Order: sequence, then structure tokens, then C-alpha cells
Amino acid sequence: MKVLSIDLDYAVLEDDMFHQQDMIGEHGIANHPLAVWKILEELDRDFNYSRIDIRGMEYMIDIFKKSLENCTDVDFGYDHDNILYRLEKDDADNIDLLNIDNHGDILNLEGYECFGAPEYAAEKEREYLQKYNDVTEGSWVSWLNEKRKLNSYTFICDSGFVPTKSETSIKGYGGVHSRYEYEFKDYNFDYIFVCLSPMYVHYKNWKYFKQMIDIYEKKVGKKANVIDQKYEVTVKSRLLNKYIGISE
Repeated sequence: MKVLSIDLDYAVLEDDMFHQQDMIGEHGIANHPLAVWKILEELDRDFNYSRIDIRGMEYMIDIFKKSLENCTDVDFGYDHDNILYRLEKDDADNIDLLNIDNHGDILNLEGYECFGAPEYAAEKEREYLQKYNDVTEGSWVSWLNEKRKLNSYTFICDSGFVPTKSETSIKGYGGVHSRYEYEFKDYNFDYIFVCLSPMYVHYKNWKYFKQMIDIYEKKVGKKANVIDQKYEVTVKSRLLNKYIGISE
């Protein structure tokens, strides 16, 4: 299965994202997709949080349009782990994944630093992905790898992302590429997923997500499927149901 995944946070400028994350960490700002931006704007009035790489956004929209010519199996989601609602299915196998993103989404490590050095934390995160489906928007690629669904992974990123040794060990790791040097052999994908990432993409730029939805609906003549529930939450509930003995 050939999969194209597009995360709109690819167009967020790297320095601006670091600034945003530093402000959130320093001030303990609410983990809410709209409140976070409103609070940041109140605390930091001189900083332009809505600034983006317009050419990067245009690049994603262009790739999306070209890929729509050959694919109608398309979902839209607010968070990147939502892609797994489709890729957990039995027919999603031997996946060749192309991800346009600001983050590699291979390993998250958050919550696993207690095991020591990054390589040990990574080993434990992979173990818990396998055992307990402890997946997040930052580790869904490794979830595919641990479930033996992944055949190859290619990552287009222009934020200076440098993968760890643990991250490059996933099956079929194809490296990090810039849009300036990566050449598409074709635009024939079996499945396309578009992610908003509202915690990273300023609310003034959510219009581009809607623009891509409109492009899809006009092209295929049907309403887009927008996934508004996190897969991370769903699999936690499934685990609780299993341990408690509640049938789904």
C-alpha cells in the first residue's frame, strides 16, 4: 500500500515553532488548540505567531492536487495519529509511506526518559507500542513498524530535523529529504491523509486545511471524511475495555 501523508505544520517556520514551544513550556500554557494561540498572543503581543512558509504550504497543496488525480481514498484529521484509523485495517499492509511533515513522528520518548539514555528510552517506547498500543501523534510511524505493517518510510522535511539512530532503524528508512531535492517518481498513491496539527499551525492558517477539503470535495463529488477523534484516545479505551472485561 502506497501512502501519502501531509501535515500542514510542515509550513511552520522552525524558529517560530521553537519559540512557541519554549513559551508553552515556560508559562505552562493550556493544551487546547485555540486557547493556546489566544494566550500566546496575549502574553507575547510583539511576536507574529501566524507567520508561515507560504511556498511550503503551496508545495503541499500542489502535491495533494496531483495525487488526487489517481486516488480517492482520502481522509482528513486534526492530529497525525488519526491516520491509524485507516492504516490499522487488514488491507493496509506492506506500506510504503511518504510523509511531508515538520516532525518525523517516529518516536516521541516523552514519558520514557525515566529509563535513562535515549537509546534505552526508545527501546522501551517501542516495547510499549507493541504491548499496549501506547501510540501518540509523535510515534505513529513506529507503531506501523512494530505492527509489521511498514515496508518503507520516506520523510520530506525542511526544518532541520535530525533523526536519532533508533529512529533510523525502522524498516525501509529512506532518509530525510528537502522538497528542493526530492523528486516524485509518480503521484500514484493508494491512500492520502491530510493532517491539520492545530497545536502547531496557527488558527489563521487553518483556512488551508479547509481549502484542501474543498479541493477534494470538488474533485470527487462527495463530502470529505474529517476524523475528529484521536486514535491515541481510542486505543487507550480499547485497552481499558479489554482489562475490565467490557465487550466492544
